[in-house]
Amino acid sequence: MSAHPDTEIDFEIRPSQARVPAAERERILAAPGFGQNFTDHMITMRWSAGRGWHDGKLEPYGPFALDPATAVFHYAQELFEGLKAYRQQSGSVVMFRPQANAARFTAGARRMAMPEVPEETFLQALELLVAQDKDWIPDGEGNSLYLRPFMIATQRGLGVNHPSDSYLFCVIASPAARRKKPSSAARNSARLSISVSPRSGAIHPALNTDRTAARLSQSRVSES
Repeated sequence: MSAHPDTEIDFEIRPSQARVPAAERERILAAPGFGQNFTDHMITMRWSAGRGWHDGKLEPYGPFALDPATAVFHYAQELFEGLKAYRQQSGSVVMFRPQANAARFTAGARRMAMPEVPEETFLQALELLVAQDKDWIPDGEGNSLYLRPFMIATQRGLGVNHPSDSYLFCVIASPAARRKKPSSAARNSARLSISVSPRSGAIHPALNTDRTAARLSQSRVSES
């Protein structure tokens, strides 16, 4: 499902009025762990069949309100990526190969019968969030700000006869400590997982949803 070719997103900037106090943030950054603490803001953007991508925002981090019948809960039409931003010795902030993540996200969306996020919009969303929450990047070699872009199907209703007619794209961020080298047992387990499911490495859907994705893709083709 391609994005509207003329889509240009101007993200509304809505800074949080309830940021984590500096002292508490520094306490978290001293031992950030992984994936348990989140920055003050997030990026959101919505897609509908009639409007394409719209309503882009940088806004305070917070929960979503979703109906129990929302498609993502029942058919796992969800996609995510992961990448990191680092603070260099000079003080500048860089992201590691975000263009590769953008390309992979596009390929994953196509496979899952989801709307493609324009790569320039994907990169803009990352840059906005990192710039806004750069104080959350922990110091120390190998420490980083982990970025999690993801997209979920938000149509209310049951049935796999057609793809969702609405989606939510979001980017959240979490300070992350340097990754420790896994034990030999963990490495062996990882190798086993890869050998069992060799096709899952490049695309990150919520579940192994090849059958559902195939049905949605076939439906999308029949509609065109």
